[in-house]
Amino acid sequence: MIKLQNTSYSYGKRFSLENVSLDIPKGSITILLGPNGSGKTTLLNLVSGGLLPQSGKVLIDNQNVSHMKSRVRAKNIAVVRQFVSAPFNYSVFDIVSMGRYAYKRRFETLNSDDIKIVRLFMKELGIDSLQDEYVSKISGGELQRVSLARALSQQSEYLLLDEPVNHLDIRHRYDILNIIKNRSEQGLTTLCVLHDINLAMQYADQLVLMKEGKVLDILTPKQINKAKLSALYDVTEQELATMIFDKSI
Repeated sequence: MIKLQNTSYSYGKRFSLENVSLDIPKGSITILLGPNGSGKTTLLNLVSGGLLPQSGKVLIDNQNVSHMKSRVRAKNIAVVRQFVSAPFNYSVFDIVSMGRYAYKRRFETLNSDDIKIVRLFMKELGIDSLQDEYVSKISGGELQRVSLARALSQQSEYLLLDEPVNHLDIRHRYDILNIIKNRSEQGLTTLCVLHDINLAMQYADQLVLMKEGKVLDILTPKQINKAKLSALYDVTEQELATMIFDKSI
């Protein structure tokens, strides 16, 4: 389980996350919803260990993330960030293979089992035909799938996703979220930032509503309603109706 206990982080005088307490149950898909600047990505960065809390704690299976060595964190937590470009001219296979190096000693090469795992996830993400392509030459959507394949090949118990379906067409959005759903049913715990309310409603076990660095509410999709979403995004219920397809809300 991931636990945030009275966790805060600020940039200068402005709190990006203020006194947040939150439990992420094992084997669940928890989706963070809220407007830009609400603290969602900061929360993700604190859980990943990329940022250290200025007060409070972040625990994974009762271990303080701030005290974990980077290799231990990599074995426990895989992260997919918003990919906008590929600065290095690696091949698709090279990038996905990076997920296996959490289990390798320095300068140790991949063995046949590692390569099988890498190929498995490239095939699952539909990028096996791109394995020899340089990542600088592929599309943003393909790059996003490469990043997810790399994270899944890490075989960590926890997966953190920051807008994982950006740049993807409708078909690949559902393909990727179905893969994540299937993995959660096998025990993977996922914490995900999404802006798409419709997808969040379909795939979340738990929705965390965030605004101005605080958690406003923690709900299941069945508990959400137009009034809560309207307050979250500062829109009228009529405006909200144009954003969501689920008319039962």
